[in-house]
Amino acid sequence: MNSQPTANGRTVRHPGPHLGLVATIFVILFLAGLYPVTMFGGAPHFPGPGEPVGTIISFFQLRSSAVLLCAFFHFGAAIALGIFAATVVSQLPLPRSTRYSSVRWLRDSF
Repeated sequence: MNSQPTANGRTVRHPGPHLGLVATIFVILFLAGLYPVTMFGGAPHFPGPGEPVGTIISFFQLRSSAVLLCAFFHFGAAIALGIFAATVVSQLPLPRSTRYSSVRWLRDSF
């Protein structure tokens, strides 16, 4: 999906990162973020939304560094997911009628 043939037979590579690499980075960061707050990271593990308030408060008091590490890795995973989505959308072929419709709409609105 990254390369497209042209009229003269040459292949033009679409600019952007390799999708497999970005997807792999996302999965690694997402799973690394889950590790410190699940049962693999030690007890107590991340409480569910139906847990009593005291259990949730005690978890965040006892494991605040694990929660911060989880948030850090998940923020990085969100960035990788955004790059992946932007790359995929930029490679989608647009119909000729809608290719510059937003530009025309912006120009005509002023």
